Amino acid sequence: MIGFFIKKNFFDGWDNLLSLVFPNLLIFALVVGGYFVADVALNLSLLLSMLVLGIAVAQMPLKEIFCHAKDYLFILVRMIVLPVLCVLLLRNFVADPLILGVCCLMVSVPAANLPMMCSREYGLRTAELTRIIILSTLLSVLTIPVVVSFM
Repeated sequence: MIGFFIKKNFFDGWDNLLSLVFPNLLIFALVVGGYFVADVALNLSLLLSMLVLGIAVAQMPLKEIFCHAKDYLFILVRMIVLPVLCVLLLRNFVADPLILGVCCLMVSVPAANLPMMCSREYGLRTAELTRIIILSTLLSVLTIPVVVSFM
């Protein structure tokens, strides 16, 4: 009697097999599909942020980007002085040179587009932010090696 009960409830043919496999396949398909949708959305947001920055740069004269001394002072402090101080401070606490190098690079990379996107969303001026983003990106070719030399 017990053998019949086990055979009837657990080995009932294709119905039991489908009831086990189909929900798992459905969950797997949803997880994989969600991963691909998230990946496309993230890549699209990067593309759109670069597009907004490009539109902002195209609307301002090229001379206006490079002629403000306070922007260069901000970049000097933000991309050289602050990272060097951070490296000198962290050198006392971090023993692993790889972690120190990663922290150094994270502090010395150029400004991101998020402040410009937020200021554009709230109707604020974006010209100063656009200038800083462009200048910091262009000057990072010079400033990052300077900061890395202090490691």
